Amino acid sequence: MPTITDWLMVGITAVYVVATVFISCANIKSANATRDQLTESKRQYEDKKRLEIMPYFEIIVHDDIRDFVECIGLTISNSNAENSTVIDRRISIKNIGLGVAKDFTYTWCNLDGCYPRNDLGFTAFAPGEEKSIYFDFYAEYKEDFSEYEAQVSMIFYYSDLLENKYSVVLNLVFRIAKDGEVDITDYHVSIPSRIKESNNA
Repeated sequence: MPTITDWLMVGITAVYVVATVFISCANIKSANATRDQLTESKRQYEDKKRLEIMPYFEIIVHDDIRDFVECIGLTISNSNAENSTVIDRRISIKNIGLGVAKDFTYTWCNLDGCYPRNDLGFTAFAPGEEKSIYFDFYAEYKEDFSEYEAQVSMIFYYSDLLENKYSVVLNLVFRIAKDGEVDITDYHVSIPSRIKESNNA
């Protein structure tokens, strides 16, 4: 028959096994926590580095075109109306961020859809650099020549030196009056939005 010593050894062995299991579980949790902490620290470091060189734009719409300048023509609608009127505006874009912006381009979104454009004549902005772009906005009359409002936008795209991609949206509100007068009644600039790369092939 088992002696007290034998039972004692069985008990000690069982306690040892249970303790080993608990220690192993604790070690696994600790390793996972350490790995998650390192991952988060790396993400915070990379995000800090990205923000330090992130381009940031100040965009202003001006109505101070006085001399003849070559303008980029944009239509508020693509339909072929017999009558249309035009308004010209200067849009100034200044990089007030700390990093260089490259691959700068834009998409024009009018009442009929969105259309990528490649007519700016430049693709990069240094920190502190400002550029002016001149546009002719062609607004069409309605068939009954009634007044209407048109909400359109420019989506600007660019990258930083770490290949992070961003977009910023300039929303424009036009009023086309029945007497042919066109005016920009409001505009709004969004904050930069980082474009996440898709993992799908």
